Amino acid sequence: MIPEEAPLERVLSAGRKRLLINPGFQFRFMVWMSALAIGVIAVMHLAHQWFFFQLREQARVAGLQADHVFYRFIESRQTELDAITGLSFIAVIIVVSAVGLVLSHKIAGPMYRLKLHLEQYAETRIQKPLKFREGDFFMEIPEAYNLQFKQEPRVPAGDASAG
Repeated sequence: MIPEEAPLERVLSAGRKRLLINPGFQFRFMVWMSALAIGVIAVMHLAHQWFFFQLREQARVAGLQADHVFYRFIESRQTELDAITGLSFIAVIIVVSAVGLVLSHKIAGPMYRLKLHLEQYAETRIQKPLKFREGDFFMEIPEAYNLQFKQEPRVPAGDASAG
């Protein structure tokens, strides 16, 4: 009997392909990627703030009065840039989360497949080649794993575990 999928898992499934294979790892991966994106956006926002501060300082040093139209212009440009930064922040978090989900799937998927393969081998002792999907990361793992079954087993001299 196949267990009922959780609602979140249904949402994160694309047809037959489940994008959320190892939720603990994948959510942590997406959080780290999002935190990096937030850090970059925060640094850019601080750079914008510094830029407008410098403009105000240059206007003050040039002797412009506090009610000069230039200050209103700077304020309107800063407000507009803050709005653009906020919208960019939302867009970047959505894109980074989606990319993080896809990339983490390309990591979690092969590890999940390897785990199932090893469990099946432990249960049946039937040697089958290990395969990962095209585009997955760690494509060298099945190659190295399958290599062990292409050679005759060698048992070190004096090994009591040899049958």
